[in-house]
Amino acid sequence: MNSITPSFIEEIAVLSEIKLIHQKDLNHTNSIDNISVRFNLSGQIKGQITCYLVLDFLDMTENDKQFIYPIFVEAMNILIGQQISRDPKLKKLSIDLSAPKPSLISENVYTKLKDQTQKYELQMEHYDLDVLINYSLEVLN
Repeated sequence: MNSITPSFIEEIAVLSEIKLIHQKDLNHTNSIDNISVRFNLSGQIKGQITCYLVLDFLDMTENDKQFIYPIFVEAMNILIGQQISRDPKLKKLSIDLSAPKPSLISENVYTKLKDQTQKYELQMEHYDLDVLINYSLEVLN
């Protein structure tokens, strides 16, 4: 079994006025205040993809979080689907992607320890929020 990380997508429009922009420089990030969504993969690729919306040091109301969270989940669903369909290695494989499994429970995420992490910025009208995506995938031979 080989470990794999999908290619990043430079920029993607999720909804009108809402974009995901790939951050080329993955400076070490330590997040303790975040919400996440997880996707499980099966088929010729086995593992999971966990996406974290970093909320550290942000003053947000519960209404703001309730507004942003479904947008974040939809953005990750679109991004992961496009990564799988556009990646030259992955698009040739039989892959089943689970429905998104959201979680409002914060996890400690430290990117220095994760070499299979991509960083995006979710750009909205009033917020620019960091998104960390951790890939734990194996190609089954």
